[in-house]
Amino acid sequence: MSIWHCKRTSNTNSEVETFAKPKEYSLKLNYLSIQPVSGYTSIMQFGERVGKMWLGTASYHAFCGIFTEGDKLYIDGAKPNVILEMANGYGYSANASIKSVQIFNRSIRIEIEKLI
Repeated sequence: MSIWHCKRTSNTNSEVETFAKPKEYSLKLNYLSIQPVSGYTSIMQFGERVGKMWLGTASYHAFCGIFTEGDKLYIDGAKPNVILEMANGYGYSANASIKSVQIFNRSIRIEIEKLI
């Protein structure tokens, strides 16, 4: 299984968001993994958004500087819709957005929120 990632190319305070062409990444254990959040501690952290949140873990050495806040993702089997992307810009048909990227010792924790 894999995900698609559109890196944000516009500034964080821009009115119009622009994104780079989607790039595909394979999901592998200890490389890149994404799972929906669940459990009591997740409810305490995310509140009513818990049903729309995923947590990702990425290898620091492989993904340092790749994921940033505001990037768009295609997860859970979603793929970029070429027709919509060409008409409206990259990232238009994405189904998730990165809300937070936190770097730990040898891994990166990514908080992802569902858009649709």
